[in-house]
Amino acid sequence: MAKTKVAPINGSTTPRLELCGAQLLSKIMSIVANALSIPISGLYAVSTITLCWLSTPPARLKAYVCNRVADTVSRIPAHHWRHVPTSQNPADVASRGTLPRSLITNSLWWNGPSWLQQPPSEWPASTHWRNCKNIQELKPFVLLASPPLEDLTKDFSSYSSIKRIFTWCCRFILNCRQPRENRNFAKDLTLEEIQCTENKLIVLTQSRFYKREQKDLSSSGEVSKQSSIQRLRPFLDNHGLIRVGGRLEKAALTSDQKHPIILHHSDHLTKLICRQSHIDNLHVGPTTLLGILSLQYYIVGAKQLTKRISRDCVRCRKAYARTATQVMGQLPHKRVVPTSTFHHTGADFAGPIQVKRGYTRKPSYIDVYICVFVCMATKAVHFEIVMNLTTADFIAALRRFVARRGIPETLATDNGTNFVGAQRELQKIYQFFDSTEVQSTVNHFCTAQNIKWTHSPARSPHFGGL
Repeated sequence: MAKTKVAPINGSTTPRLELCGAQLLSKIMSIVANALSIPISGLYAVSTITLCWLSTPPARLKAYVCNRVADTVSRIPAHHWRHVPTSQNPADVASRGTLPRSLITNSLWWNGPSWLQQPPSEWPASTHWRNCKNIQELKPFVLLASPPLEDLTKDFSSYSSIKRIFTWCCRFILNCRQPRENRNFAKDLTLEEIQCTENKLIVLTQSRFYKREQKDLSSSGEVSKQSSIQRLRPFLDNHGLIRVGGRLEKAALTSDQKHPIILHHSDHLTKLICRQSHIDNLHVGPTTLLGILSLQYYIVGAKQLTKRISRDCVRCRKAYARTATQVMGQLPHKRVVPTSTFHHTGADFAGPIQVKRGYTRKPSYIDVYICVFVCMATKAVHFEIVMNLTTADFIAALRRFVARRGIPETLATDNGTNFVGAQRELQKIYQFFDSTEVQSTVNHFCTAQNIKWTHSPARSPHFGGL
């Protein structure tokens, strides 16, 4: 008995056509076996790819191959199929075509291969195709690996960012499970969505450190005596969060204050919550931060966590940084040896300041300067008003000072180059002392009065000892 079919014109591949031939053979053999009531000892196919498909679970194959393999093995199981070479396959005579006169004398067509006339125990049993590795037409499988929560949150440095990103992901998942008409396409997130995501994140965080407690609370409502949080009398709320029990149920407090959420200090999400509270409350200290967090959370080991958050905050380190302290040099001899007042004197200018000129009803205002004389030993101060930054005015102020306080032994002033970059008005003062004319005139006056006039070196204001 033989049967052939014309190959389809939809561009099927040769292995698929071979599979269709095997399916047709299984149909013929099942009809013959049922009609004659004989067992099926073996079926032979020339294509090893078809034999590999027949030995592969249909669920792993693509739809076209899967349907035909399932139909074939439902009639003839895979262990009945064997491989036959092309030269010994009688079906090739019909599939390749032959002339009628050649078909009459074709022994392969009428009698089959020569070994078919021998006992079945001597028939070739080629099963090398059963261990084939590169199987065609396999259905692609997607393996979804769910990383732990720590791996999902460790790349975030802001608690508000992680809440919003996870909320968008939760909305996407929910929309995928809903019909199109029930999906949420709003551009903004709602408060309920963010709170729901926050609860889910905290539940996942608690499952990392208190997984056994979650199981005990779900089953019996109590944790074991060996639990580290047994003294807190924890319980599960409606959202699956582990909260502190206590005896404040009737207190006039919020639900979070009466039963704060239990967190572990070493979790990354807990650190993000603590850091966000530290920033939102204007970089408070560890003690205040601990009090703010206790209004909503009970963090195991919170004291060390708040200290570490405050210590690692860049702004706090800058604000509370310890200033540099330089080692001061030795005080000069005239600062530490007791002498009469203004025996060693330092002079400088202050100003300008505006004063009224005249006693009219609408007086005019003029700029004046203050010449300051300081005693090196006693820090006594003497002020003289100077109308202008001129040599004559300074000499006049120095004469008035000498007339009232006596002649000093030394007079020290700043060098004008010490104040490069100062304001315009202040630079007038220091340029006044730095001018050659002033130094010559004042030096002549001081020499006449037996006063030693000294200047501080450039960029060294501390050389004067004051």
